[in-house]
Amino acid sequence: ELDLARSKLGKMEQNFNYFKKQAKEGKFRDMHELGVLYRDGEGCEKNVEKAIIWFKKAAAQGFAKSADELE
Repeated sequence: ELDLARSKLGKMEQNFNYFKKQAKEGKFRDMHELGVLYRDGEGCEKNVEKAIIWFKKAAAQGFAKSADELE
């Protein structure tokens, strides 16, 4: 069980790092996903303020799902 939990945590951190890299390159869908990960604390420490920043960046590029998150 412990190995499975470690494996899952490692995968979550990999996903976080992937989305963070892509978001910094300006990919709005990945900006949104990074916001979700920050909001939920998956693969990173939960940080609503950072989530909002990334949702705003994606929404500014016209990504409606991010605009919905900000309402």
